[in-house]
Amino acid sequence: APGGHIYQSVAWAAHRAQTGWRPRFLVTPDDGRVLSLERAWSLVGGSSAYVPRGPVAAGAPADDVPATIARRLIEVSDALAADGVDVLAFVAACDRPVITTLHTVLEHPSPQQRRIVDELRSRSRVVIVHSDVARARLLRGHAGDPSRVAVVPHGATLNLGPTPPAASPPILLTWGLIGPGKRIEHAIEAVCRLRRAGVDV
Repeated sequence: APGGHIYQSVAWAAHRAQTGWRPRFLVTPDDGRVLSLERAWSLVGGSSAYVPRGPVAAGAPADDVPATIARRLIEVSDALAADGVDVLAFVAACDRPVITTLHTVLEHPSPQQRRIVDELRSRSRVVIVHSDVARARLLRGHAGDPSRVAVVPHGATLNLGPTPPAASPPILLTWGLIGPGKRIEHAIEAVCRLRRAGVDV
């Protein structure tokens, strides 16, 4: 590691890889390089990661070294915990058959996302996806037995029967996870505007 020490070096990463640790060099937003060592624990389940004697403050001005180290440590911690990596510890501890549902299968996963899905596939008796496209994408991008990937279509069947009478007052319905992508706040604001305009909603 430039400006670092032996415990953040490529040589140390290679040495620890010989004893079962998986080395990864993470890049922070300010272009810092940080060595992370990760390992699964077969006897107790789960996995762990640590940053040996790091991160270092290579490239930081002398008066900003403590702040740079603290910032890089937070960024590395967030990266190691991102993408649902904590699910792997839970799955590893399960003593019952695991069935995993992948709501979304990314076409271009990051290396971390790919590793998590690969491990989930290897530990799952069956993986469920919601479309043929998702199944094809999963089989194309991740190794594993195709017979253990099932498609359960997402959504509801078409209802082409007679239109039921309108409810009074109208009812708005949403379902699934609530998040910024749903834009529910816009629907709430629209209802408020309609009420202010005298519409009975």
